[in-house]
Amino acid sequence: MGSLLDRVMNGKSERELSDYMNLDFGDEGIDASVDSVSDVQIHVANIQTNQDLLDVKDALYAGDIVIANVESPSESLTTERVVQRLEVVSQDVEGDIARKSGGEVIISPSDVGISRSQIGT
Repeated sequence: MGSLLDRVMNGKSERELSDYMNLDFGDEGIDASVDSVSDVQIHVANIQTNQDLLDVKDALYAGDIVIANVESPSESLTTERVVQRLEVVSQDVEGDIARKSGGEVIISPSDVGISRSQIGT
C-alpha cells in the first residue's frame, strides 16, 4: 500500500479510509483564522440564538462558506426566519444558498456556487 501521491502518480483512483482525516471540531489544531492558512474557510454552525446568527453573518460577510444547522433555534427565532435572514445575507454577498433536507443550510460567498445535484447514489 503506497502513499496517496504514489497512487495518484500511478493512476490508481481507489481511495481508502486512511486517505482521509477525521475532523474533530473540539481539536486544538491549526486555526486558519489565526494562522492565515487560506483565504476562504468553511465553518460549521448550529444556529440556536440571535448571537449564533450574527456570528454566521460575520463569517459570510468575511467571504467564508458556512454549513449551518437551523433545526431547533430558540428565543424568538424560527427555522424559517433564520433561513430568510441567511437568504438576505447571501444576496448581499452575491453568493448562493441551498437548503438540504431537515434544517441544514449551506451558504457560500460570491464566485462559489452550490450544485443542486447529488454525487453518487
